[in-house]
Amino acid sequence: MERGIKEMGEKLGVDASMIGLTSAGPALQVRAIEDLIAKGVNVIGVVPNDEKALEPVLEKARAAGNKVVAHEGSGLVAKDWDFEMASAKGFGETHAELFAQKAGGKGSYAVYMGSLTVPLHNAWADFAIAYLEEKYPGMKLVGERYGVAENVDDSRKTALEFLAANPDLVGFLAFGSQGPIGAGRATDPKVLILDSPTVGVGVGARAGIYRIVRELAAKGLAILLISDEVSEVHFNADRILHMAGGCIAAEFAPRQSSIQQLEEAVYA
Repeated sequence: MERGIKEMGEKLGVDASMIGLTSAGPALQVRAIEDLIAKGVNVIGVVPNDEKALEPVLEKARAAGNKVVAHEGSGLVAKDWDFEMASAKGFGETHAELFAQKAGGKGSYAVYMGSLTVPLHNAWADFAIAYLEEKYPGMKLVGERYGVAENVDDSRKTALEFLAANPDLVGFLAFGSQGPIGAGRATDPKVLILDSPTVGVGVGARAGIYRIVRELAAKGLAILLISDEVSEVHFNADRILHMAGGCIAAEFAPRQSSIQQLEEAVYA
């Protein structure tokens, strides 16, 4: 995301940058927006962790002449535009269908989200849960929703508690960057499969995911990273397999291959 912002900023001739916060709480977002207002920027883009908490400071920004662009913030009032990569219904139902297929269509499950105050995470969960209730009646939701998916340790601790209390638990329906990793660590796996783990994730959380993945690999865990981002696999993999038509089309050693070589092979 940060790279895209900078590249487009250069193309448009504007000074564009991204702020990666260290936690998911709204207090840091409010402080960051206050700082941006003081610096006199023209446009503020935000992915709100708590829409209600940000309304006053975003209204202040607009009163100061800033344009406010939101992502995953359709419920915000103090904004000029909101854009989404997918519909909440489509994303939630697709997530639920893939989850049900992997879980065998029956058993109990728990729902993780980055924070209970993140509107879009709740919307995704609403559609996913409703879809499972209709299409997979053999799957039962355990408890409510748990806002632990922005912290690996919290996700792991909660998963251990669930596994101990629910022997028929088949998985965690997670909306949040750290939730799947924390839940996976709770099962003491030998192999961890990560399918597009950083899609829709901010630069700060993305760096955190990469750090955790490297730590797990250093401890001997085998990790299969599936991604359509060439730079992501180039900088994080020890071995790269290019798949096309369900077959291995090429193999690369990252230290002996450039991003350009990979892109030429993938997009040929």
